[in-house]
Amino acid sequence: MTTEERKQYIYDTMKMALENDNSLMIEVVESMDNYDGFLNEYRLYNMSEIDDILYGRLPSEVIHMLAPDFDESCDYFYFNGNGWLASCDDKAEFYLEYNTIEEILDSYIDKYYHYDLSRCYDNFKELAELYDEYTDDDTEEETDDEFKGRVDDLYAEL
Repeated sequence: MTTEERKQYIYDTMKMALENDNSLMIEVVESMDNYDGFLNEYRLYNMSEIDDILYGRLPSEVIHMLAPDFDESCDYFYFNGNGWLASCDDKAEFYLEYNTIEEILDSYIDKYYHYDLSRCYDNFKELAELYDEYTDDDTEEETDDEFKGRVDDLYAEL
């Protein structure tokens, strides 16, 4: 395998990890967001915080802010693009509504894995380091099978 093929193998492995493990994807997104606001204005709030967040607003304001399908029995709420209150139960689904797996992964590799985002899994960070720092010299040091075994071991331990 060439260096580029190996980097693609690492990338595909990381992408598969995010696609197959919602808790990992949520940890990565929330860690990036906690660091510098990766999600921008697309934040989820626990439904238990709704009174605190809307404190001081008139009831008539709140009524006009509710999306037609708002359900207070959901676990989370957010302000949608129209400024309405919307609700959801699935964090992973919400995050993927505004970002693709590729956007999340590219941002993590390009910017975030360098920082100590303590909530992210060590092996996922190690895969990002391997991807980012892999060179032609590394290709010469290990066989394709050794390389795949190392990447697959990191994936298996996520």
